[in-house]
Amino acid sequence: MAASLRGITIRVVAALTAVLAPAPPAQVTPLPRAHAHNDYEHDQPLLDALAHGFMSVEADVHLVGDELLVAHDRDRCVPGRTLRALYLEPLAERVRRNGGRVYAGGPSELQLLIDFKTGGEATWRAVARELAAYAPMLSRFRSGAPREPRAVLAVLSGAAPAELVLAEPDRLCGLDRWFDDAERSGDANACPLISARWGSQFQWHGAGAFPAAERAKLVALCARAHAAGRRIRFWAVPDRPVVWRELLAAGVDWLNVDDLAAARDFLLGDGRDLWSRAAIDRLLDDRFGEPADCDRLAARFAADGRSIDDVERLVRTPRVTVTPPRELPNGELIGWLPLRCDHVDYETTFLLYLPKGHDPTRPSPLLVVGHGGNGAMQLERARQAALGGTAPWREVADAHGIILAAPITQRGWGAIGNSVVVSLISQLQRWFHVDPDRVYLTGHSMGGHLSWRTALTMSDRFGAIAPMSGGYDYVARGELPRLFDVPGYATFGRVEPYGIADFNRRMRGWLAAHGYDHWRIVEKDGGHEIFADELPAVAAFLLAHPRDPYPPAVYAAAGATPSWATADRNERWGVEHTWIDGRPIPQSIAHWLELAPNPALPPGELQQALARVDRGANRIDVTSRGVRGFRLHLHPRLVDFGRPLRVVANGETVFAGRVEPDLAALLRRIRAFDDRGRGCHATVECAVWTDAAVPVPMRDPPQ
Repeated sequence: MAASLRGITIRVVAALTAVLAPAPPAQVTPLPRAHAHNDYEHDQPLLDALAHGFMSVEADVHLVGDELLVAHDRDRCVPGRTLRALYLEPLAERVRRNGGRVYAGGPSELQLLIDFKTGGEATWRAVARELAAYAPMLSRFRSGAPREPRAVLAVLSGAAPAELVLAEPDRLCGLDRWFDDAERSGDANACPLISARWGSQFQWHGAGAFPAAERAKLVALCARAHAAGRRIRFWAVPDRPVVWRELLAAGVDWLNVDDLAAARDFLLGDGRDLWSRAAIDRLLDDRFGEPADCDRLAARFAADGRSIDDVERLVRTPRVTVTPPRELPNGELIGWLPLRCDHVDYETTFLLYLPKGHDPTRPSPLLVVGHGGNGAMQLERARQAALGGTAPWREVADAHGIILAAPITQRGWGAIGNSVVVSLISQLQRWFHVDPDRVYLTGHSMGGHLSWRTALTMSDRFGAIAPMSGGYDYVARGELPRLFDVPGYATFGRVEPYGIADFNRRMRGWLAAHGYDHWRIVEKDGGHEIFADELPAVAAFLLAHPRDPYPPAVYAAAGATPSWATADRNERWGVEHTWIDGRPIPQSIAHWLELAPNPALPPGELQQALARVDRGANRIDVTSRGVRGFRLHLHPRLVDFGRPLRVVANGETVFAGRVEPDLAALLRRIRAFDDRGRGCHATVECAVWTDAAVPVPMRDPPQ
């Protein structure tokens, strides 16, 4: 009779909880980082947490007779307050009501952390029986196979007998363990959660600054968990926003909190998107890491319910942390700061100028200044050239909030010099909030040559360029069509050495004849010099031309092997440099069109391709010569992913069909180029077997 009454009590409590519990308000925002520690101690277990948007709740269970009672201590157990009544049945009812999810339209897999206060086989068997009654809503674990996610992820913690749990080859729960136990389990998917008491690993509890050594340890622990596909949580952590911020920034997956309202307000306020932004920072900082890292993070974002558009927004959001090596003053030329090339074994230094009034919280434009000289100059001469090339820009930089950076090269501005420039931009993106679409390049003399060549070979990286007293006869070389999508403002003197004045005049005429009105080439009275009086106009021009990563038409040209992957050589250097395997710098990309290598291309000839988007027809037409393959890096600003896409090359259809946005591809693309402004939602690869005459791209044909 007592057992019968007890069963009636359980059913009545479960029914009342499910039926009388108020539905969550429509405005509840699910919070994928919020874990309700000791959730059962709130006025309405589970329901209060759900009303605040929590995606993880914790229930401590005691086996008392044949009941799994929920309480922290045995002497506080109350008949009827069971795991089924307080958690399983209400969750099942919500899942039924919300179309298979705890939150209608929200992320998958709310975590139910079941903390065993009584251990042993009896408790485990009782929990397994209760979970089996709700199998349709519970994620499924099979030994040696990935988890099959469903609405609720049950994870066993505390005194749960790991050996007995893992002995079941097909179960409805995973385990919560610390690293050693999780890694000894023999099943990489068996332990989805890593947990420890905060004080067992760290001394800091929110007073003063987080010690750097402890922060580094926390980041490493999070990385270790994530590399294995696990999430990480610390309990007994102070309920303080200053602590929560450090946890999220380091990559901790669950904030273990007691104050539901305070955590919700933090996660919807100062802490909003913090974990995701910090995760993106870490992925990009390890830019030459494993490709699988992008897949893992994409899967996490998808599990959190983030769309590809939302992730792209976060990518373009300023970094969570910027890491200059020391406090750097505004309004002073600072030298000489160290710079290591990312692609080749060459180290150098650079000169930096932060404008007066520089606001580190706002994205800033960056102007890279290439110095003059030669490819084997002495260090002191290179420094003087960099100082002389940067100083005239200071007043303009102050007026417009432009960061100036002048790298030193004793190896010229060839392949190694290109690595210097690209590596400098990468480093400064980590030191400051650099706007990826307002990165510009200028330079005088040899630095002017650098500016011209960069516009021709890396047009997708810079908003605009400003060569000064530089350039070769790019008209005779047939290379000026490569300026189709990169604006520029060039200056030169009437009396220049090396034929520079004649070259610039010829280029000015060609650009005007072909409607390239996004170019200015200004001839000044004087010689081979920086014309300071022209710099305000140059700066205004640059800032009026932020990069457009997705123009409707692009022109690409490149040689047979369209990348820099071999170090220059010069006997005067006294040393040979080595390019790092797997780190080429591409010179075959025009924004969203990338040419593939063509080893059969005759020496001295260029691959050429002109691509245009017809948005209304959802079609891309490519006219090419010498091209045997290309990639299209697609974005919603170019094509409609909701309709079939057609790609036509030289009159033949080379692709037709639907293209699905790929979040992992977005992350891989941004990481590969270390460029937060160069996102694509999908990539299409096409082979080409025919050639056609490629017309000179005209921006505004002359009347």
